[in-house]
Amino acid sequence: MADYIHMAESCINHNRHTTELEKDYSPSFAVLDAVSTLIVVLDLQGYIVYFNQACEKTTGYLFKDVKGRHICELFLMSQEVELTEIVCQQLRTGDFPNEYQAYWLTKDGTQQQVAWSNTILNNHGSVKYIVCSGTQVTEPQLIKTVSKHCSQSSQLLAEIAFKIRQSLQLEEILQTAVTEVRNLLQTDRVVIYRLWSNGTGSVVTEAVDSEWSAILGKNITDICFEQYGYIEQYRQGRIRAITDVEKADIQPCHVEFLKQFDVKANLVVPILHKEELWGLLIAHQCAHTRQWTSFETELLKQLADQIGIALAQAQLLEALRESEERYALAIRGANDGIWDWNLKTNTVYFSSGWKAMLGYQDHQIGDRIDEWFNRIHPDEQEHVRKQFAAHLEGNTPNFKSEHRMLHQDGTYRWMCSRGLAVWNAEGNACRLVGSQKDISERKWAEEEILKALEKEKELSELKSRFVSMVSHEFRTPLTTILSSIELLEYYSAQLTEKEKLDFMTQIRTAVQRMTQLLDDVLAINKAEAGKLDFNPVPVALDTFCRTLVKEMQLNNGTNHVISFTSQCQYLTVCMDEKLLRHIFTNLLSNAVKYSPQGSTIHFEVSCQNEEAIFQVKDEGIGIPPEEQEQLFEPFHRAKNVGSIPGTGLGLSIVKRLTKLHGGRITVASQVGVGTTFIVTLPFNSF
Repeated sequence: MADYIHMAESCINHNRHTTELEKDYSPSFAVLDAVSTLIVVLDLQGYIVYFNQACEKTTGYLFKDVKGRHICELFLMSQEVELTEIVCQQLRTGDFPNEYQAYWLTKDGTQQQVAWSNTILNNHGSVKYIVCSGTQVTEPQLIKTVSKHCSQSSQLLAEIAFKIRQSLQLEEILQTAVTEVRNLLQTDRVVIYRLWSNGTGSVVTEAVDSEWSAILGKNITDICFEQYGYIEQYRQGRIRAITDVEKADIQPCHVEFLKQFDVKANLVVPILHKEELWGLLIAHQCAHTRQWTSFETELLKQLADQIGIALAQAQLLEALRESEERYALAIRGANDGIWDWNLKTNTVYFSSGWKAMLGYQDHQIGDRIDEWFNRIHPDEQEHVRKQFAAHLEGNTPNFKSEHRMLHQDGTYRWMCSRGLAVWNAEGNACRLVGSQKDISERKWAEEEILKALEKEKELSELKSRFVSMVSHEFRTPLTTILSSIELLEYYSAQLTEKEKLDFMTQIRTAVQRMTQLLDDVLAINKAEAGKLDFNPVPVALDTFCRTLVKEMQLNNGTNHVISFTSQCQYLTVCMDEKLLRHIFTNLLSNAVKYSPQGSTIHFEVSCQNEEAIFQVKDEGIGIPPEEQEQLFEPFHRAKNVGSIPGTGLGLSIVKRLTKLHGGRITVASQVGVGTTFIVTLPFNSF
């Protein structure tokens, strides 16, 4: 009875929230509405919580008409109210189960005598509901027997229904059915016979007395089934009860078929599934003949109905299992993680795949929403919250966000999260369900593509600058060479030796300028390709610098003064002297070129922490702050250089030669005041 009570409670509490699919196959609804037994559930005060269709049929009242009304108010005659109160009190104090009979008043005023069997539903030791099962009584002397059968059958039906509701194993449900039926009916054998599409069948479940042979698993074929239309009769719902096999009006072939299993009487009820004949529920009496009662027939019929429900549920569960397996495989194949956010409790289900994306085991991440948000990159947390809010407020059809999340190894991975809100009847979001995918590789690929595009853009700009620079820088010296040659060619006789020498010097200077330009282009090309020669040798640093300054001073005449100071006398370092000369020739030449005549160029060298620190400081035009970051890019020239000639390659080459030594170069400049370049090189640039 306990299982039956739990089933009744489940039906009462949840029937208004059950989907159509659940109503079709819910064992609790099927039992309460299918049985002919009157089922009434009362609260502790005697108010009606539930009664089934049998009660509706007997009393003429619908459940909706009596729900919440007191049992005494509707159905009891005045002289029986006191008895009913006594029975309820006994139940409330733990005296159960109990049995009694009473008259019920129906809607049309007639009286129906009912035999009741009552018990209670408790919750942790306290009484919660009173559950009553009853059968109409026509013969007073049968009250006790009918009441007992009522209780036993209700208990059995409830147990089967409970199994259907709780168990996912069809075999367990079927075994419970045959075992309990055999015990209740005290018969020798009960089997479930499965019919196959080819007309044969086999016993799939059996409960049998030890005195008789077991037939479980046997493939059995009765030729009478097809020949005499038995299958079609069962398909139409016919129940066959044979009291005495020897005297029954059945075909001889069927008699012989039953005798091989020692059957003297049997009761056969069809099991239908989706209006098709699935099998038979059969009770065998082997020791003697037996008169089957209507109670026994009705019991097997109701059990067969329950088995049909179990079959439908098993099929649904199998379909659900297959669907879940396919879904799980699809998720694993897509490397997606699943999340389910309960907005009411603010807890989140994270699948194992979701956690694995971040490098965690299943037990290492809890179910709080903070487990998610705290791992989102700080720069993107606000964006993700806004995306959630936009969807929950109904402004977007779904939630979608691409953001970085902290992996267990300390790195950030790119994730794409998508989800949909689930809305309740009031139109409020109660859940948010979705998936998450690791898109790090895609994001990294996008970054590489963007870098490549940026590089391509830079190369295109460099190409444009190079063409512009070459056309300009070559045109000027070529024009000088051409004009000087023409003057020498046409006016040589009229020119003095000094004038001729001046023209020759102009030609030489123009050629040197073009040669230097080509050298710079070749140098930058070698640097880009990593093919610059690097040959460090011992260099007396002070001597090298003084010699270089002397050469630069001779070349520039008296227009500028190059001042040199050194704190590294007698220091020998290991550097590439050729590259070193290129670095400081360029820096000193720039200082001269961009400084006014008569100004002083300061060249200093000092030593600290095994490094030589060179400073080239001028009093020139300076470099605008916004252009200092691009100063070392190939072909870049500041906008304030005006007509001062230059290729924009010198500083780019200087930076590469500095890095080749393992050093670094920095610049400090103020427009109209001057510029200072600081080159720091290690003593030993191996």
